[in-house]
Amino acid sequence: RNGDTEVGAAGALAINVADADSRAAVELGGSVSATTASGDVTIHAIAIANDSAIAAGTTAGFVGLGVGTSFALNVTLDDATAEVAGVVNSLLNVTLLAEGTYTAVTYAEGGATAGTGVAPAIALQVTDDDTAALVDTAAMLQVGGALLVRSTYTKDSDTKAKGAVASLWTALGAAVAAGFGVDTGRASVSGTANVTGAATILAEMDGVSVTESEAGAKGVDPGDPDVNTTMLALYIYSKTSDFLTKDIGLPAADLPTGPIGAAAALALNVDLAEAQASITSTGAVTSNGALSVRATSDLDASAKANGRTADDVGIGVAAAVALNLAAPTTEAVIAGYAMAPVVTIDTLMAGDLEHTYAAEAKSGAGATGVNLAGALAVNVGRGTSEARIDGGATLTVTGGGTLTVSASYTTLNTADALAKPFGETDVGVGASVAVNAILHITHAVIGNASISANAIAVSATDTHVENTTAQAGSGSDVAFGAAVAVGASRTNTTAEFLAGSTPLALPNAVNVTANHTSTITTTADAQTAGANVAAG
Repeated sequence: RNGDTEVGAAGALAINVADADSRAAVELGGSVSATTASGDVTIHAIAIANDSAIAAGTTAGFVGLGVGTSFALNVTLDDATAEVAGVVNSLLNVTLLAEGTYTAVTYAEGGATAGTGVAPAIALQVTDDDTAALVDTAAMLQVGGALLVRSTYTKDSDTKAKGAVASLWTALGAAVAAGFGVDTGRASVSGTANVTGAATILAEMDGVSVTESEAGAKGVDPGDPDVNTTMLALYIYSKTSDFLTKDIGLPAADLPTGPIGAAAALALNVDLAEAQASITSTGAVTSNGALSVRATSDLDASAKANGRTADDVGIGVAAAVALNLAAPTTEAVIAGYAMAPVVTIDTLMAGDLEHTYAAEAKSGAGATGVNLAGALAVNVGRGTSEARIDGGATLTVTGGGTLTVSASYTTLNTADALAKPFGETDVGVGASVAVNAILHITHAVIGNASISANAIAVSATDTHVENTTAQAGSGSDVAFGAAVAVGASRTNTTAEFLAGSTPLALPNAVNVTANHTSTITTTADAQTAGANVAAG
């Protein structure tokens, strides 16, 4: 914090890079045996991480020039791994359990009180946490009871930037918040497991990611980089610094007339969280009880931007841009060998049984002469829920049991844009654009595999709700209000039983079903109250 009567400048920089590992393992060449009647084998890794980066730069006092700049960077690379590469023998149960609880908070605040005030704040967060329960290729498991291979993780990611200024004449307050989440949860068998009881391979994910930006300013410098350039710069910085390991197709901050310019408040949230359960191509599981390969997920991802101005000056401009890309993957796969009296491969919704993806932008400008407000909210849902048997796999369902392959997906997708200039102005313009695109995939498939079963059921079921709202208003002598709401849906719900190279032994029934439900609501509302001229 800094204050002066002529020039005030304050800068804050916070950088946190966390790389913590928790690992429990039976290494290659190692062996564990539980030979007593009451003996279990448990291989358990737990990671609990709280990672934060907080930066605040402010200047105080009505100085001639005030600059309060802050930059906060938070990168999390935390891992929890439970792994078997050697030999495990147990008369009773064997459990591989990897648990992760990840909390990440990034906050940047810039402030200036000056004749000419500039208060940019940038918050950037990348979470790349991994939670894995693994039976490696060379591993051998002899299990007298039940086998559980389970990966479970929760994540709570919060990224926020706030830039605020209070100026006598000129105020430029920008807040940019960007959050990238590429967290993974994996439960897999790549080795051999012979199980007397039930065998369960389970990956669970429960996540929340929120990116918020709040800016208060009388204007945005027209020379500042546009929104697309700013987003690309943050993405390239994250990639070249090796913080971000995956390629991401960023959503575009475009209006119907072209790309939007600089924004006082920009919030970008990208979440590509994964939950994957599998028997890989080298894996072999033989079980006398039921075999389940399951992945469950619950993800709430959102971006919120609030840009507002209110001053007794000639020109006021505020722009809020919120962009949310949610593209999680929930996947259950058998690619190797499996034998059991009942086999189930499925994906399920967890938590509140619904994924929620949202973008919200609010903007308001106040001035005595010319009054402008602009809000853009873009929400893109591009998630995948897939249960499948890969080509080349071999499955035998003994004792007249059923093979079930089932994928499910339920989402709520929201885009809200509100632009409303205020104050007693000569000219008022309020414009808002809300874009909501859902491109989800729900897929259940049996590929070119060798299968023997009494009955087979393949099903894909999804329910998607899409709500898009744009509101714009203006009150002045000459008032213009424009609201554009665009809702687009291209979801794929597919259940497939592809041709196999090996004849199937199916003495009973085959059921293949796909069920899709979609509800789309799109609303645009433009209101003006102009004393002389009004257009909405």
